[in-house]
Amino acid sequence: MNPLSLSPAARQNALARSLYRKLFRECQRIPPNASLVHLNQWVDDTQIKDRDTLRSCLRSSFRRRNNYNPISFSSNNKKINSSEFETTMEAKEGIQRGMKGLKYCLSLDLSQLSDAPTDAHVSPQEFETGRTSNSQGQDSYSLQSPISSDDLLRAVEWLPHVSEMKDTETKVTETESSKLPIFPLSGPIFPDDQGKRLPLLSQFSDAPVVGMEIPLQIFEPRYRKMYQDLLSSADTSKRRFVVPFPHPYRPGQFAAFGWIYEIVDVKDVADESNGQFQIVCNHAVTQPVKILGITNPEDYDTQLTYLRARADILHNTEDEDGGNTQQGEENTNSTIRQKIGSEDLQPLEELLQQLQNRPLSLSSDNNNRQIDKNLIDRLLMASREGSIWPVAQVWLANLQTEILRLQMKISTRIQVQAKAEQQKSPNNNSTERQVFVTEEMVLLAQEPYKSHLRCMLIEISTLIPWLLQEQSHKAQCHQMCERIRERLVNETEHSSNNFTFLLLAFYLCFEQPQMKIVK
Repeated sequence: MNPLSLSPAARQNALARSLYRKLFRECQRIPPNASLVHLNQWVDDTQIKDRDTLRSCLRSSFRRRNNYNPISFSSNNKKINSSEFETTMEAKEGIQRGMKGLKYCLSLDLSQLSDAPTDAHVSPQEFETGRTSNSQGQDSYSLQSPISSDDLLRAVEWLPHVSEMKDTETKVTETESSKLPIFPLSGPIFPDDQGKRLPLLSQFSDAPVVGMEIPLQIFEPRYRKMYQDLLSSADTSKRRFVVPFPHPYRPGQFAAFGWIYEIVDVKDVADESNGQFQIVCNHAVTQPVKILGITNPEDYDTQLTYLRARADILHNTEDEDGGNTQQGEENTNSTIRQKIGSEDLQPLEELLQQLQNRPLSLSSDNNNRQIDKNLIDRLLMASREGSIWPVAQVWLANLQTEILRLQMKISTRIQVQAKAEQQKSPNNNSTERQVFVTEEMVLLAQEPYKSHLRCMLIEISTLIPWLLQEQSHKAQCHQMCERIRERLVNETEHSSNNFTFLLLAFYLCFEQPQMKIVK
């Protein structure tokens, strides 16, 4: 089902509130005594000296009365009452002009902005559409992530959809690669196959990395059959299977790189759990694997049996210099590998040390919330273990926490609106509040966080297969370092100027509707 289209009035109201909140959050970033005289060019009759006068100026120009009454605006200290609201917004092209201006401002250098007449300007036609998407497919009015979700998807090597593999079966089976069972342990994390609708509440588990032990409860018939086939083999080294990484919103499509799981322990619990689970197995994540193709793709739809793949089992990048060793040499080689791994991670460690004392934020709705210094400390501690995978685990766990925090914030806003509607109902005591939740409420609550949430959800789905594509541990460390730099440093630079951009967008909306932007 396609997302519900919001009415212009509802969208304007939501965006006005979002812009107002964001402006004041950005004000909180400014040191109390910092000079802000450079902002005077955007204000006609108020001299902005410091943070307090900036906030006072914003309050006098943009005021919200309460949660349910219309927003009241004033221009040059002249109030606009609610009866004039619609006419005034139409005359100045409303919130949509301001948010469109914000989009342009965020894409340009602040030094290139001018209110002088020029042929390069934002044309009125560009503001006629209430909702447009930028070239990266992100919502123009949603607070942006420093990383493009489309870039994250493009960086991963994806297999064709299972339904498109039928013609490749012969080619795949002619290779000398191993034939292994496939056990997809998870599916898409978006509720639609286009990745446009956000999940209301995500469920996460620990990211699988080499060396982890993972228990699984097996109850589906085709996978019970898979375990029976594996356990019946006398060769214990063949008790392994491929766990692929699914596409975040396309069912039946997997990343080309995944993990090998080896069965290390099996327990029959059919009687203990009243037949709900047949067996419980413990597994070790041992090696990366590259999937070349699926030999029985037709069974994906029929689900009569488990899938099988031709795959190349790869060496762990940390073991590149280890080779085959005798047991007496194991400790020495382990020390050597850890030393080499630490050298590979040195650039990341230096970056984290530089960031320790900087005010950072990983959230698009941070409420002046600095990145928890414990995050930097945990990343530093993980980087000293000599492997990229502890770093990746810490990073993904932090993303999961941030996603859940924003989802809970969205849920709270939805419940507040539903409660207001419930109180208007004559049968409010006998009707469950959830009945009053509408799709429009959900979309309005998600609107400010849509792009950022989408990006983080896709990053969780793609980070590990993206790293597995690299052929050396050093390359993996470099990619992880650049990812952390891209998100943390770029977000910091983006936030440092964000209050200026937002203030400019506000005056584009209410004070100077004819302002033009120099490219």
